[in-house]
Amino acid sequence: MKTAFITGAAGFLGSHLVDEMLGSGYRVMGYDNLSHGNLRNLEQARLHPRFSFHQGDVCDRNAIRKAVGSKIDVVLHLAAFKIPRYGNVTDTLLINSDGTLNVLQLAVEHGAKFVITSTSDVYGKNPVVPFSEESDSILGPPTISRWAYAASKLFDEHLVLAMSEEKGIPATVIRIFGSYGPRQNLSWWGGPQAVFIGTARSSTSAAMSRSRFWNSRKRFTGCAVCRGNCGCKCCRTTRLPGAFTKTCAGVFRT
Repeated sequence: MKTAFITGAAGFLGSHLVDEMLGSGYRVMGYDNLSHGNLRNLEQARLHPRFSFHQGDVCDRNAIRKAVGSKIDVVLHLAAFKIPRYGNVTDTLLINSDGTLNVLQLAVEHGAKFVITSTSDVYGKNPVVPFSEESDSILGPPTISRWAYAASKLFDEHLVLAMSEEKGIPATVIRIFGSYGPRQNLSWWGGPQAVFIGTARSSTSAAMSRSRFWNSRKRFTGCAVCRGNCGCKCCRTTRLPGAFTKTCAGVFRT
């Protein structure tokens, strides 16, 4: 029986991925520090005999090794710290870089396949659409903190592809554009589409003013190519049980 190690397992996409891997016959070890994830997302998985959960920080290499223990076949790295909307720029940079290095080294030690979720933010301000894996990354200046997330994930991509080539492990980078579904965090942590959904759910139809609707629509970036209209030819929608994510050709495999 193959074993999967999933970071960010208690999060929105991570918990759905746990369910999917269990349904595919894997033994699954979930790892999350619960800073934004929630054990409620894993209620069903924790009843499964092939699932175990370990609370820990991806920046703690010893804690990761202790949690894993036995042989693993695939590492699915979803844990990350998102756009520093309310500060925490240092956390964004270090958690995403150091955390990825620690988990990537674990994959190398076990000879395991490595999969990491990246972001559409790495395309930055590139005006040329549709995007592809070869599209340029055009980021803003380092004086604007929102680019810290894009820079950290772009570094992660370089690190994963370099380690894959040098150490000989198979690796996949998936650029997530926008996701929605059950278990989503309906705050800014879940993205602008989550805020829109949360507002729609908590407001009566009479209170949903036209200005609020259009302001939310302008911020929606579920698909960086068609801006949420799903009109681009490259827009591919992947489905996990209860969750959808648009990747718009942002997938690398080695």
